[in-house]
Amino acid sequence: MRAFIAVELSHEWQTLISQIQQKIKTQTPIRWVKPSQAHLTLKFLGHITDQQASLIEDRLKGIGSKTPCLMLETESIGAFPSIKTPQIIWLGLKENPALIKLAGEIETALQSLGFTAENRDFKSHITLGRLKNNDRALISSLSELKVEILCQKVEHISLFKSTLTPQGPVHEILKRISFAFNLK
Repeated sequence: MRAFIAVELSHEWQTLISQIQQKIKTQTPIRWVKPSQAHLTLKFLGHITDQQASLIEDRLKGIGSKTPCLMLETESIGAFPSIKTPQIIWLGLKENPALIKLAGEIETALQSLGFTAENRDFKSHITLGRLKNNDRALISSLSELKVEILCQKVEHISLFKSTLTPQGPVHEILKRISFAFNLK
């Protein structure tokens, strides 16, 4: 099965994602992520077996048992590789040392199971859509778009199964791993 580890997004964040997608003006076809399927990826795993899923869950429980809840906050719209040549449009999050630490701990824990470490720094973002071509209207639209500031408390992470379909990927939660400590 194809799998990844991510933070689920609240209904409020899904609504914001839908609103942002509707505001982006372009003549170029964009493959939008369904807001209900949007998430904050912490680690893409690729294809894993049921046995690996069980081992991953054990490692994540160990991390969750010592991880406090954390807060996410929206910040900006951006694109990879750049806003001038967008291929992936994303919603950026305010830098959060606790989130970066969590992503690093997941990365380290999974290396011991044979997963390859990312060769780039963790960039907290939520993918909104993908495209092959761009136009001036799109670049202008992205540059001028302002994002409503939203916060979300994160109390757990999830191991997802991702099934690719002609209509786009379908994500299913396999396991939720709760954090041990609440924010005060």
